[in-house]
Amino acid sequence: MSSTQKQLAITGGSIVLIILFALAYYFFCWMKSPTYSLMLIRDSIEKHDVMTFQKHVDLSSLLNKAFDDTIKATSIINKEDITSNPFAQGLIQIIKPSIVQALKEEILSEISNGKGTSNNSKKPPELNNFMKRFNGKTDIKNSSFKDISVESVSDNMAITRVVIHNEKSDEDFDLRVKMVKLSDGTWQVKEFTNLVDLLITSEQDKKNQNNNAKKSF
Repeated sequence: MSSTQKQLAITGGSIVLIILFALAYYFFCWMKSPTYSLMLIRDSIEKHDVMTFQKHVDLSSLLNKAFDDTIKATSIINKEDITSNPFAQGLIQIIKPSIVQALKEEILSEISNGKGTSNNSKKPPELNNFMKRFNGKTDIKNSSFKDISVESVSDNMAITRVVIHNEKSDEDFDLRVKMVKLSDGTWQVKEFTNLVDLLITSEQDKKNQNNNAKKSF
């Protein structure tokens, strides 16, 4: 082998090593990113992996905040501050723990076996009413995830941006998800920071669709 060939072989080997190190670094960083943890959550739902799902989603925190945001959004939409009524506020605080717990059990059961805990007749009436209102306001059945990106990372907290597309209105909404870093470097979902805005926007879209439908007749 000539000196030129040896030099080319050495150069080629160095390039391969650089590429391998770069790929290793990329995948290491990717696996420690908030986006990767969101992908793990998606996969855990598809594979019915409850343990992984619970590791990367703090359901108690998420549902408690979602309950409060639903009440707040409802107050804004109806132009009536429910929380200003002491009786209503007291009633909300009484039923909140049971609804949050029932929702948590329902979600985990759905992930575990693809089915809910029971049929609607056996579920607490408060849960059925809450889910009807929530599903109606978010229009979940006509929505799908379109894109995921990291908006900001600060120490052990990150805000990710999940683009939700509504097929019926053909509109996108940026849902922001607050995540915290776990001890192993992966991330856990804690709350949706702008769920109130999503609920209000969805309600407005429904009204616009209904108005357009009436005009067409």
